[in-house]
This record gives sequence, structure tokens and C-alpha cells, in this order.
Amino acid sequence: MFAASFEDLVNKANLLTHDYDIQVKKWQMIENNDTTMISITDSYLPKFQELITEAKNLHAPAKFKNVKELYLKSLESELQSNIYFRNNLESSNDLESTLSSKLYSDAFKYEIESFRALESAANKIK
Repeated sequence: MFAASFEDLVNKANLLTHDYDIQVKKWQMIENNDTTMISITDSYLPKFQELITEAKNLHAPAKFKNVKELYLKSLESELQSNIYFRNNLESSNDLESTLSSKLYSDAFKYEIESFRALESAANKIK
């Protein structure tokens, strides 16, 4: 049950991140201006928050608690990264940009750690 629910959550998160990254790429190619990108980001933030809520509500057996917590940290870091990115677009504050990049990197790190924890927990079952 946990594995299927977790897989569903990961698939939703990957799709949302992919869709948002397409918008960022359009902004980088100057197909979207800063104002449009702020609006796009504002429309994506609640979607990321929904995934965080779903992750918090995911029932994880004790052996998978760390998997859930690490993935939750990944989602929260990605959300915060997007908020700082949005704020940087609005203010041109380099600190916002630096924090956004760091948090995006942290999100990836936590995601990898979550998958490693999942693999480790699954191997203990065998």
C-alpha cells in the first residue's frame, strides 16, 4: 500500500516539476517576461503545497518513515526554492537567487536520499 501511494506521489511531483521547468525554460529563452513568470510561479505554488499536504498525509509504516520524511523535505525545499525564485524575479535580490538555487539543490539531494532509504528498507524485507 505505501509503495503504490508513494509511487503515485513521486509521479505527480515529477510531472509538476517537469511542467514548471518548461515554464522556467521559456522564461530563460525570453519567451516569458519576469511579470509573466511571477504569475506562472504564483499559480504553481499551491500545486506544490498540495503535494506537500499529500506527503504529510501519506501513511508510512515504521520502516518507511524516513523515506516519507526525506521526500517531504525534498518537496518543501522545492516549494521554498520556487518562492525565492519568484521573489528574486520581483526584487532582483541576488540573495533570493542564491537561496533559490541552494534549496533546489537540497530538494534533489533529499529526493535521492529518500530513494536510497526506500531501496534500503525494501532490501531489508527480502
